[in-house]
Amino acid sequence: MAARHVRDVEAGGSNPPAPTIVNIKVDKNPIGKLDLILKKHKTVIFIDSCFWHGYKRYCRLPVKKLIAITKANGNNQTDMKSLTDEMKNYIQYGTEERRWEFKRPMVWSNNQKKKKCEIAKAVFALSNTTNGGFIIFGISQKRDRSDGVKFKRTGLTIKQFNTFDNSDDIGRFLYEKVNQELKFEIYGNNVLVDNQSKKFVVMQVYESQGAMPVICTYNFKTQDRHCRLEKGALYIRSTSNPIESRMIKSKEEWEELIRRLLSQKEEILHKDLKALCSNVKLDKKQSTVKKPKKLKHFREYDKFLKRDKL
Repeated sequence: MAARHVRDVEAGGSNPPAPTIVNIKVDKNPIGKLDLILKKHKTVIFIDSCFWHGYKRYCRLPVKKLIAITKANGNNQTDMKSLTDEMKNYIQYGTEERRWEFKRPMVWSNNQKKKKCEIAKAVFALSNTTNGGFIIFGISQKRDRSDGVKFKRTGLTIKQFNTFDNSDDIGRFLYEKVNQELKFEIYGNNVLVDNQSKKFVVMQVYESQGAMPVICTYNFKTQDRHCRLEKGALYIRSTSNPIESRMIKSKEEWEELIRRLLSQKEEILHKDLKALCSNVKLDKKQSTVKKPKKLKHFREYDKFLKRDKL
């Protein structure tokens, strides 16, 4: 736990000192929420998993002490992967398509529920789309009647960029609002745009592999239809303009979804049958007996008939 390791690092030894009794009132806590309270022993325990990954936003210690401790433990890890060449090229020159969704710069935090619900809607839609897709954070768009849609590749600030470096937090927010677990990965890095190095984050959303589609199980009402979530809704990336994440409604979209689910159901059935057959042990080939020509062999012949239930 954080408190124990902090004492260990500050003491400069490998073995932590003996635990001390913390005399603190339960109703007054100056350094955050108490995770475990042992009233009998007058002890409180803080469990800071984000601390060991170097997430300054969630740490209760001063920034300088946090950096020193994380360096000493060699555990300042990141959940992000490096951007692929395909992602970098699309950030530089790409336009929004069915498998590519652009989102303006944002902070992934608890007070941004509206924007997070908009991202959740896009994730659900991409999960129901063949081959899944990508969400790029840091590109805003503006519609112009004369020039059409314009994309502004502003990138993310360091603060905005760091808030996405926690796939567990993002996953918890998504899994609470859907009927099945989703698969996604977070990528992030600097990209050269207009001769300037800017930070971008890409979320790769994989196609759902279950026999059931991804269905929203959460209600979020707002005037902005792009951020609105409806319980029981089935979202998909539209096949016609404007390309967006919305509830499935066209005949072509239903046909695509049904074909995809049937194909996955066949694959699941094939895997189940293959696993079942691999566990079945076939007996040795039973010998067959020709019909006897002499009366003395009829008794033996009847024995084989009863065995084979003929």
